[in-house]
Amino acid sequence: MNLTGKKIKYYRKKRKMSQQELSDKLETLAVYICRGSISRIEDGSRTVTDIE
Repeated sequence: MNLTGKKIKYYRKKRKMSQQELSDKLETLAVYICRGSISRIEDGSRTVTDIE
């Protein structure tokens, strides 16, 4: 069971961030995940790799 997406969405919303803002913030940390991928992670249709 993949719980990561639900936690990402919870904390993103808690910080009042959009998916694009999260994507931009991750990019400054050298983690390149586009907004569409964040959406798919949050809805459970994409998993998060170890490197991410």
